[in-house]
Amino acid sequence: MKTDELRPLVFEYIQNIPKGKVTTYAAIGLVFEVHARKIGKIVKSNMEIEKVPCYKVLETENKIGYYNGKDGIHGKVNKIKEEGVEVINGKIDKKYFL
Repeated sequence: MKTDELRPLVFEYIQNIPKGKVTTYAAIGLVFEVHARKIGKIVKSNMEIEKVPCYKVLETENKIGYYNGKDGIHGKVNKIKEEGVEVINGKIDKKYFL
C-alpha cells in the first residue's frame, strides 16, 4: 500500500487508541502489514498533533522515542502521564500496551 493511501488509515488507528494505552510502530506495522519504519515516517508527518495523538506511539516497549510536539520527548512523556500511564525511569510497563 502506498504511503498516501496508508496515512489516513494509520492516523485513524492512532485516534482510536484508548485513553491510558500506548502502542509501538512495530505493532501498527503488523496491523497494516508494513515495516515499522514506514509507520514511523507516517507518524512523523503528522501535522495535526492535537487531533492525532501520536505521542501514544513508541519505538519499543522500553523507548519513548521521537516527538514532533511541544517540548519534544519531555512533552510526549507528560502527555502519556496525563492519561494515567506510568513512566518509570523512561520505561512503560507492558500492561499499558494494546
